[in-house]
Parts: sequence; C-alpha cells; structure tokens
Amino acid sequence: MVQAIVEHGSYAQAAEALHRSQSSVSYMVARLQEQLGVELFSMEGRKARLTENGAALLARASELLGDAYRLEQLAENLQRGWEAEVRLAVDAALPADLLLSALKAFARLAPQTRVHVTEVVLSGADQALLQRQAGLAVGTRIPTGHFGERLLDIPFVAVALDCS
Repeated sequence: MVQAIVEHGSYAQAAEALHRSQSSVSYMVARLQEQLGVELFSMEGRKARLTENGAALLARASELLGDAYRLEQLAENLQRGWEAEVRLAVDAALPADLLLSALKAFARLAPQTRVHVTEVVLSGADQALLQRQAGLAVGTRIPTGHFGERLLDIPFVAVALDCS
C-alpha cells in the first residue's frame, strides 16, 4: 500500500489503483504509522510525500516483499516436483562454453533451483555419484547401475615433452 501511494502520488489515486476506498487506505496507513511509531508520509496539499523514515522503511519492505515472492515461487516449484538444489559433477574435459550454455538454459527454466557444480577429473564423476555427492554427472563413462546417454565426443591429443 505504501508503495502504491508513492507510485501514484496520493491516497486517492493509490486507493483507485488498489480497488479500495480512500478511507480504507488512509486508515491502514494511520494504523501502520501508529504501530511503527514513525511518520511515513507528509502531506503537501493533496500530494503524499514519503518522509526520510518512510523511504528507509519502504526500501527494506521492498526487499522483504521480494524475498516473500521468491519464497512463494520456490514453494510453487517444489510443489510441481522441481528440486530445491541440484548437485552436478562435471568432468573437466567438458568444454566450459557448453556447460555455461546449459546452465543458463536451466536457470531460465528453473530459476528457483540452486545448482551446485563440482569439477572433477578422471573417474571423479563416477565417484561423486557412487558416494552420493552428486545427483547428476557429466563424465567420460556411465557407471554400472546408472542410466545415462552419450552427449558428445571430445578429441584428445597426446603430448610428450622432452625435459632434458
């Protein structure tokens, strides 16, 4: 409600935008100011101006409302079956641009799911799965007892250095 008053400039316009009566908006602001012990608005004619204290409280309230919205989104995603967190073990041989592209696409699809990526080498992907340190792995082979599919071929070049 405070945000609506700031955005619309007056109690009357905020009331209209919120589909409430002006008296109910005025009453709610008066009660809020009484509970907080702080003046949120000063009136300049019909214009409501946010006080310095009101601006500080609104900034913090906006953060809290954003957190509440994200919490609601997380609950909705969990209800739909999305995991809150995915632990991924990725072999260092996977090109970074492919991994980043896949992570960006996943973030657009499931923005509330936290992804924890661990880079591994050799049989590290297998070990991460077997030790339950990861729920998904991108590795050089599919461990016995696990399902998977081939993603791509990565060429390796043997190199020998003569250090003499």
